[in-house]
Amino acid sequence: MKKSLSVVSKPLQSSFNNLSQPAAGFASFTVNKTLRRSYLTTAFTSSKAVLTVLGGDRVGIIKDVTGIVLDHGGNILDSNSTALGGKFSSLMLVEIAEENVKLLRDDLKKSPLLEGISVETDITSDDQTPVNRATKYAAYRLKLEGLDNPGLVNTLISYFASIGANIDGLKTKTSSAPFGGTVLFELEGVLTSSEALKMEEVNEKLDEFSNLLGVTISLEQE
Repeated sequence: MKKSLSVVSKPLQSSFNNLSQPAAGFASFTVNKTLRRSYLTTAFTSSKAVLTVLGGDRVGIIKDVTGIVLDHGGNILDSNSTALGGKFSSLMLVEIAEENVKLLRDDLKKSPLLEGISVETDITSDDQTPVNRATKYAAYRLKLEGLDNPGLVNTLISYFASIGANIDGLKTKTSSAPFGGTVLFELEGVLTSSEALKMEEVNEKLDEFSNLLGVTISLEQE
């Protein structure tokens, strides 16, 4: 969703202009022109873009990506990152001036700082940040613990999809039991639904899954 952002006040504009002048006792420096242009424009139309970051895990990936976003006057609204098996991935929701989107996309692909890192930039019309989602959707916290079983996640998530619940976040991990070498499985997730779930019916179904799969499942409304 596009919107017009408020203007920058004259005192603040003056402060940005003065940043390019070296202060006594300090080394001179130059404010990035793109950043200054973005902040000092009297008004601009904003867009929201989703950045998808993927590559080998290393120190500083988030720093490098967000630095380029900042250089183009962008603002990170939401993000979710993880590292698995030596790979790093991140999703970021960015608000940025419409005129800067193409430059941001090109710089994220060509920057030597991100060699070996893939960054895709997709414009989105979805205005659902965590804050305003909470006012429009019923949210639930899902937890599962027990023995690892093939197809466990698919069985559980397929059921929630069938009753109109969406997976907003999901984390899983496996570990070895203290005794016997059994593999244990843990799952935590956040579900949202446009209508409140019928908890009595849902809990009955989750009890069936618990008995069938040998796990403990809990679902609580946030």
